[in-house]
Amino acid sequence: MLPHCGKRQAMAGIREAKAALRQHEARLMAVSGVRGVGIQDATGGAGQVLAVYVARNVDRDAIPAQLETTVAGRSVMVPVRQFEVGVVKAQAASGGTELMQMQMQDFK
Repeated sequence: MLPHCGKRQAMAGIREAKAALRQHEARLMAVSGVRGVGIQDATGGAGQVLAVYVARNVDRDAIPAQLETTVAGRSVMVPVRQFEVGVVKAQAASGGTELMQMQMQDFK
Protein backbone atom coordinates (compact mmCIF):
# COMPACT_ATOMS: atom_id res chain seq x y z
CA MET A 1 0.00 0.00 0.00
CA LEU A 2 1.24 3.48 -0.76
CA PRO A 3 0.88 6.03 2.05
CA HIS A 4 -0.18 9.61 1.44
CA CYS A 5 3.14 10.99 2.79
CA GLY A 6 1.75 14.47 3.48
CA LYS A 7 1.54 15.50 -0.18
CA ARG A 8 -1.30 17.72 -1.28
CA GLN A 9 -4.22 15.67 -2.53
CA ALA A 10 -6.23 16.64 -5.60
CA MET A 11 -9.44 15.13 -6.97
CA ALA A 12 -8.73 12.34 -9.44
CA GLY A 13 -9.91 13.13 -12.95
CA ILE A 14 -9.78 10.81 -15.94
CA ARG A 15 -6.10 11.66 -16.69
CA GLU A 16 -5.05 10.81 -13.16
CA ALA A 17 -7.16 7.65 -13.06
CA LYS A 18 -5.69 6.44 -16.38
CA ALA A 19 -2.16 7.14 -15.12
CA ALA A 20 -2.84 5.24 -11.89
CA LEU A 21 -4.33 2.33 -13.83
CA ARG A 22 -1.28 2.10 -16.10
CA GLN A 23 1.08 2.33 -13.14
CA HIS A 24 -0.69 -0.11 -10.78
CA GLU A 25 -2.65 -2.54 -13.01
CA ALA A 26 -0.09 -5.36 -12.98
CA ARG A 27 0.30 -5.22 -9.18
CA LEU A 28 -3.47 -5.20 -8.63
CA MET A 29 -4.03 -8.07 -11.09
CA ALA A 30 -1.36 -10.10 -9.26
CA VAL A 31 -3.51 -10.16 -6.09
CA SER A 32 -5.17 -13.55 -5.76
CA GLY A 33 -8.91 -13.21 -6.39
CA VAL A 34 -8.74 -10.04 -8.53
CA ARG A 35 -10.67 -10.62 -11.77
CA GLY A 36 -10.16 -7.25 -13.45
CA VAL A 37 -9.43 -3.54 -13.04
CA GLY A 38 -10.81 -0.43 -14.69
CA ILE A 39 -11.98 3.15 -14.18
CA GLN A 40 -15.41 4.27 -13.03
CA ASP A 41 -17.07 7.56 -12.13
CA ALA A 42 -17.00 8.25 -8.42
CA THR A 43 -20.31 8.61 -6.65
CA GLY A 44 -21.65 12.14 -6.49
CA GLY A 45 -19.65 13.30 -9.51
CA ALA A 46 -16.44 13.51 -7.48
CA GLY A 47 -14.03 12.53 -10.25
CA GLN A 48 -12.88 9.00 -11.05
CA VAL A 49 -11.97 5.89 -9.08
CA LEU A 50 -10.01 2.78 -9.92
CA ALA A 51 -12.46 -0.11 -9.94
CA VAL A 52 -11.08 -3.47 -8.81
CA TYR A 53 -13.34 -6.41 -9.61
CA VAL A 54 -12.78 -9.20 -7.09
CA ALA A 55 -13.99 -12.70 -6.27
CA ARG A 56 -15.59 -13.41 -2.93
CA ASN A 57 -12.38 -14.94 -1.53
CA VAL A 58 -10.02 -12.02 -2.24
CA ASP A 59 -7.60 -10.73 0.40
CA ARG A 60 -9.22 -7.30 0.80
CA ASP A 61 -6.26 -5.98 2.80
CA ALA A 62 -3.98 -6.51 -0.23
CA ILE A 63 -5.92 -3.82 -2.14
CA PRO A 64 -5.31 -0.26 -0.90
CA ALA A 65 -8.11 2.30 -0.48
CA GLN A 66 -6.16 4.74 -2.68
CA LEU A 67 -3.11 4.76 -4.90
CA GLU A 68 -0.68 7.55 -5.62
CA THR A 69 0.19 8.67 -9.14
CA THR A 70 1.92 11.71 -10.63
CA VAL A 71 0.50 13.65 -13.56
CA ALA A 72 2.07 16.84 -14.94
CA GLY A 73 4.41 17.06 -11.96
CA ARG A 74 1.73 16.88 -9.29
CA SER A 75 0.95 14.01 -6.97
CA VAL A 76 -2.63 12.74 -6.84
CA MET A 77 -4.20 10.07 -4.67
CA VAL A 78 -6.72 8.07 -6.73
CA PRO A 79 -9.45 6.33 -4.71
CA VAL A 80 -9.86 2.57 -5.19
CA ARG A 81 -13.25 0.84 -4.96
CA GLN A 82 -13.70 -2.91 -4.84
CA PHE A 83 -16.62 -4.61 -6.60
CA GLU A 84 -17.40 -8.22 -5.85
CA VAL A 85 -18.20 -10.09 -9.05
CA GLY A 86 -19.49 -13.49 -9.91
CA VAL A 87 -18.12 -15.34 -12.90
CA VAL A 88 -16.68 -12.98 -15.51
CA LYS A 89 -17.10 -14.23 -19.06
CA ALA A 90 -16.95 -12.77 -22.55
CA GLN A 91 -20.12 -12.94 -24.63
CA ALA A 92 -20.45 -12.36 -28.36
CA ALA A 93 -22.39 -9.24 -29.34
CA SER A 94 -23.65 -8.08 -32.71
CA GLY A 95 -20.91 -7.05 -35.09
CA GLY A 96 -18.44 -9.62 -33.75
CA THR A 97 -17.45 -7.61 -30.68
CA GLU A 98 -17.25 -9.12 -27.23
CA LEU A 99 -18.95 -7.78 -24.15
CA MET A 100 -17.95 -8.57 -20.62
CA GLN A 101 -20.82 -9.65 -18.45
CA MET A 102 -20.54 -9.81 -14.69
CA GLN A 103 -22.72 -9.53 -11.67
CA MET A 104 -21.37 -7.00 -9.19
CA GLN A 105 -21.92 -6.12 -5.60
CA ASP A 106 -20.28 -2.87 -4.55
CA PHE A 107 -18.67 -2.95 -1.12
CA LYS A 108 -16.55 -0.51 0.79
